[in-house]
Amino acid sequence: MSTTGTTTEGAIDGAERRMGLTVPPVLRRWLLEPATAPAGLDLLGLPDMERVHRHRTALAADADPAAWRAEWLPIEAGTEGFHGTFLDTRTGTVGSWTEGSDPRENTHPSLAAHLHPPEPPSQDALHRWARERGITLHHRGRVPQNIREAYQESP
Repeated sequence: MSTTGTTTEGAIDGAERRMGLTVPPVLRRWLLEPATAPAGLDLLGLPDMERVHRHRTALAADADPAAWRAEWLPIEAGTEGFHGTFLDTRTGTVGSWTEGSDPRENTHPSLAAHLHPPEPPSQDALHRWARERGITLHHRGRVPQNIREAYQESP
């Protein structure tokens, strides 16, 4: 379900009207020129974006309004369509959905952050951070998840 064929400005304009949203400029460029999209991005083609958007919007209207918002544009999806990634066209943030679960908003602050997530902290950095806060960690083994989360949430 990745981009194939040629997409035109007119096709994007029509899709925007039908979905009631605006495709951000960088995504528009990637749809018009798939070779400019970052390596590793399995970007949906415009027809698939519309199809998934229409399906998710109908599910939200029929059963669960929290399941999808009209401003969310699907950009990646599993081949079966039960999970994927969306771009919030109002905020520029990226989120994800999985059938049977509430969508996760703001999993990345931007499309760029989604494509290039930060490297996880090194064991040394985690140990140094913990020491500075009076937390004792064993020198061997994994750093506990609660310490990793506290590290990530710290300023």
